[in-house]
Amino acid sequence: MQGVGFRPFVHRLVGQYGLTGWVRNSSEGAELELEGAEEALEGFLSALRESAPPLALIESVDFYKYFLYAIFVACFIICRLK
Repeated sequence: MQGVGFRPFVHRLVGQYGLTGWVRNSSEGAELELEGAEEALEGFLSALRESAPPLALIESVDFYKYFLYAIFVACFIICRLK
C-alpha cells in the first residue's frame, strides 16, 4: 500500500486511540504492531476497517494478541519499506 496515505492514516488513528508501536510496508502489504488497552485496540481495528483512505484496499486483517507490556513506551514509528 504505497502512495495512498495509509501509514499516515494509521499514525493518526494510533494517536486517537492512545496506542504505541509501528507500521511499515512490506511486499505483502502493510504490517503493524501495536500495543495498548484492549478496548483501544478494538476501536482502532473498527476505525481501520471503516475509515481507511479511499485508495487503500484492505483485503484482510490478521489480529494476534500477545501479552507484552510497555515495549514501545510512548511512541509510534512509521518504518521504511521492508
